[in-house]
Amino acid sequence: MKIQRIYILGASGSGKSYLAKLVSDKLKIPCYDLDDVFWVKKYSKKLDEDKRVEELRKIVKSKSWVIEGVYTSWVSEAVKSADLIIWLKVPVHKRVSRIIKRKLRGEDKADWGEVLELAKFTLGYRVRRERSSHLAHKKLLKENNVNHIDIKSKKDFYNFLEGLK
Repeated sequence: MKIQRIYILGASGSGKSYLAKLVSDKLKIPCYDLDDVFWVKKYSKKLDEDKRVEELRKIVKSKSWVIEGVYTSWVSEAVKSADLIIWLKVPVHKRVSRIIKRKLRGEDKADWGEVLELAKFTLGYRVRRERSSHLAHKKLLKENNVNHIDIKSKKDFYNFLEGLK
């Protein structure tokens, strides 16, 4: 089976966008960041949930895609439609470091207050019970009865990319 629909999930700073771009380039399929669907203005104004679901539905109906995001409450249709689901399980110290480094390199246009909020958000990933948490991701996969692969290390990451055709 040729993989044409890939869904990538994980905590903020886990490398979802980076992996999605690499996979998209390698397979020559479009890539979508769910932040662009969720936010009208990044981190300050959310898109109405009905509109958000409709935007995601348009993407999911496409023949091929790579979708990445941290969200759980409105993404079931994409999860069910994926040929492959990848869960990035990166240690918290690496996630926080990546969030800070993105800002220092000028890759993140958010102000420092927003960057620190995101770092705080990723610190709570394993302990939070609600949205966008480890528990919520686990529940999303279980409720939709889908298989997934876990990527926990750099070695897993590069082995996955090497084997992707």
